[in-house]
Amino acid sequence: MGWTLGRYFFFRYVSITIWFFLGLLALVFLIDFTELSGRTTGLPGFTYGTAFAISALRMPMIMLQTVPFVGLFSAMATLVSLNRRYELVIARSAGVSAWQFLFPCCVGALMFGLLSVGVLNPIAAHGFSWSEQMENQLRAGKSNSVAEDTTPWLRQKTNSGDTIIGARAILNQGLEMADAVFFVLDQQGNIVERKDAARAFLRDGYWELQDVKLFKDGNIRAETSDRVATNLKPEFVQERL
Repeated sequence: MGWTLGRYFFFRYVSITIWFFLGLLALVFLIDFTELSGRTTGLPGFTYGTAFAISALRMPMIMLQTVPFVGLFSAMATLVSLNRRYELVIARSAGVSAWQFLFPCCVGALMFGLLSVGVLNPIAAHGFSWSEQMENQLRAGKSNSVAEDTTPWLRQKTNSGDTIIGARAILNQGLEMADAVFFVLDQQGNIVERKDAARAFLRDGYWELQDVKLFKDGNIRAETSDRVATNLKPEFVQERL
């Protein structure tokens, strides 16, 4: 088989492989982005830009798993398209053997595999690591931080009275707060005590405060731990704050 015919078959295989790979990439990205957005859309730090970046960083790792199938189905699609246009029939009538017109596809598949191992694999490893870090930060970290000028507050009602609660960050799916502030109110709605805690953990029926500063009657007292009664659930705290 001449070089011209072999090069033609080779580039047909390469072009079909590229289009097949890009089409599968778009489909997988759309599915992953939709699924990720559905799982994280309720988080305080969620943005569609963040979800887009996480899905984009995952794509090399996901597509790396599809490389053998892309190579196989691209070769099948190439041969089918050549056969439909009677190009294989003409090649066979000219004395070209089956191994000769399969050889360009084999070379293309080999190059595709080498590129996947040498280029796509390192990119996939780094990209997947970054996507995991971004998702972890989104779920419990800096992405859940609250800007100082827009700090939201919630008000809880218990048998002992009302308490107004605010925090700089919500961690661990609403089970933990960083730099939390508790204003304890009396029956008339007046502030009788303020509690600043470095960390606040939501337990069964109470908040467990650590590294606490208590402000009451003009006095400041430091405590290693304290408790505030509550009837709140983690999902409510996460959604509200």
